[in-house]
Amino acid sequence: MEDRRAEKSCEQACESLKRQDYEMALKHCTEALLSLGQYSMADFTGPCPLEIERIKIESLLYRIA
Repeated sequence: MEDRRAEKSCEQACESLKRQDYEMALKHCTEALLSLGQYSMADFTGPCPLEIERIKIESLLYRIA
């Protein structure tokens, strides 16, 4: 009986950590998207617009996942 309680407690702790990690990553993705959204692509030259688009797409995909 005691083993089951310890196992359940460990599972709950792991789930809590996963949720916290996800929420933090989501917050960072949102902040990145908001920050990048303040600029026009005309403000950037060279390979930078491609890199910005890649970051936007990755952030959006992470949010969907």
